[in-house]
Amino acid sequence: MPANPQTDEGPVTNKTLLRYRTADSFMGVTRKTALAVARQLGVSETQLIHQALAEFVGRVVPQYETPDDEISGAQWAALDTVSAKTEHGESLGKLF
Repeated sequence: MPANPQTDEGPVTNKTLLRYRTADSFMGVTRKTALAVARQLGVSETQLIHQALAEFVGRVVPQYETPDDEISGAQWAALDTVSAKTEHGESLGKLF
């Protein structure tokens, strides 16, 4: 967990500067447009940005299907043989 997690409660210490565009385009919007959309959706400007980023990530980051079958014991043993070890000699795969 990050040292300063961002939550809906309490002060936020991690900040990012967002420079709005001077004109709306396919690469960005003006603050006037963002505020109008936020009002239409009934959310804050910050929440609008979070929702837009979450939707963007859902479209851009590859989504992988869950395999139909589980990893066999032999496959786990093979992974354990080649995987990195902790300082105590345990396979990192055992952490999950």
